[in-house]
Formats: sequence, C-alpha cells, structure tokens
Amino acid sequence: MDDRLSGITPFLPPAIQKQLEALSAGQRRQVTELRLRAGQPLALTLAGETVFLAPWASKSPAGAAAVTNEQLQQTLLLCCGRSLHSCADSLRQGFVTLPGGHRVGVAGTARTEAGQVLSVHSITSLNIRVAGVVPDAGDILLQRFYAVGLAGALIAGPPLSGKTTVLKSIIRKLSGGWQGKYRRVAVVDERGELAGCGGITADILASYPKAEGIELALRSLSPELICCDELSAGETGALLSVMNAGVPLLCTVHAGDKAELRRKRWLQPFFAEKVFRYTAFLTPDKPGELVEIINGENFGKGA
Repeated sequence: MDDRLSGITPFLPPAIQKQLEALSAGQRRQVTELRLRAGQPLALTLAGETVFLAPWASKSPAGAAAVTNEQLQQTLLLCCGRSLHSCADSLRQGFVTLPGGHRVGVAGTARTEAGQVLSVHSITSLNIRVAGVVPDAGDILLQRFYAVGLAGALIAGPPLSGKTTVLKSIIRKLSGGWQGKYRRVAVVDERGELAGCGGITADILASYPKAEGIELALRSLSPELICCDELSAGETGALLSVMNAGVPLLCTVHAGDKAELRRKRWLQPFFAEKVFRYTAFLTPDKPGELVEIINGENFGKGA
C-alpha cells in the first residue's frame, strides 16, 4: 500500500506538514483521518485509535501543539482550490472532496432558512478522511457475491469500517477482467470518493446526485451493474427504478449491525423484494474485515 498521506499533504500548511514528518512510514500507511480543530492539538486516527503528535504519536495530547485558526482557515482555502465560493455547494452539505477521493468534513456555523442550510461560516474544525487504495480489499466479497454471476449486494458498516475501500476494490476488479470477464459497471460517484476505481469497462458518473446518476445510467449506459456509495432515504425512488429495470446494485450504507439496518425503514421494501441478494457487515475494529454475510431472503424474514 502506498503512503496514505501523500495525496493530502499539498493541502496542509507547512507547519502541519512538518508535524506529520514525525510519523514512521508504517504509521503513515495506517492513518485514516486527520482532525484539525482551532485551538486544539492535531489529532489523527491511526490504526483505529486517536493519537496526537507531541511530537511523536501519543495517545495523550500533553505537549502537542495546538492548531491555530489561521492554519485551519489556510487548510480550508487550499482544499477549496483557493476559492471558497467555488465550493459553496459542497460546504453547505458539510464536505469538500479532494483529488484521489479524500473527503474533508467541515464543521462550523450554519445559516438556515425554512429548515434548509443556505451556507456555512465560522469554520471551527476539519476532518480529513484519507482515501485508501487496497487492491485486494474486496476479494472475499467478490467470491461470495459474484462467483456465479452478478447480483444485488449491500455492504453495511459503521464509519471507518472500510466500506468505500472495499467497494472501490470490487469495482476495479469487475471492470478490469476479473475471472476473464470485463463487466459493464456504472459508478455513480456523487462525492468524488470513488475516484480512480474504474477498470477498462467502468463508466464513472462524477458529481451526479445518486438518483439522477442512477437514472441516467439506466437510460444511456446499459450497465450490467450499478455501484454507488452511502445510500440514504433520498435515493428510494432511484433504487426502485433499478429494481424495475432488472439491473443489480452494489452499494454501501451506514449501519453498525443488523438491528440498526432494520431501523432504516426506507430500505425495508428492497429487502422484501430481494433487491439485495446479499448483505455484508464490516467491522470498524479492522477496516475491511468481514463480520458476516446474510442472504437477502433470510434477512427479510428477520435473521
């Protein structure tokens, strides 16, 4: 695996880049998040744990230098290509996507009207989620999902469980000649986090809202499989379109376990109709590690 931080260091102020030099090569490969909070120490998620640079990686913040507001604002400006206005829509949704699929979560003060967020200002913290490239991360699920043909499948797990990394690995192999077949895979990449995951026969719909991207793929691309990340209730209509078109879906969704997944009532019709033949659960203890796979028929019956 390559150095996970090399793609984000150009978007960090020199002082923070300098702090990161204290990490060993092995530690740099294990970093999944950088958290910048104004007036607080730089925090990293490293091998699933929060650590601080004081100056070496430590579980205690004692001695760690605080991130200044100037450094925070400079980082945000760099992440927005030096134009906050150009990223206004993304900021309103709480994130900015960097090249390579890295995502920057943004926390600040919202300006709202009629319950809708119009803009975000007074940014106080940034969470940079480092995109990983793990070529073999999806191999177990590839065999379980697709050894005998394409089928609808859902990858569930809590944050930092490796859902997106596994999804990218599967897309890359299905559209790259896995088992001697090049599958036509349409990838609806709403947030830019699936960048670079496609093989020879992948069609990437970048920055499309999921519903519109899925419907466009069905109308124009004749895919054998449609893939997207982080389903939510707003995509229900688009999912129904796919179900009626007979094209299988491969998606991810936030859910820590079966009980939490069942509480997402908007998904229940799709389990009842067996849109997802398989549902796989990942664990945050070791990103990408499979907990179990449930057959869609059994899940619908309360397994």
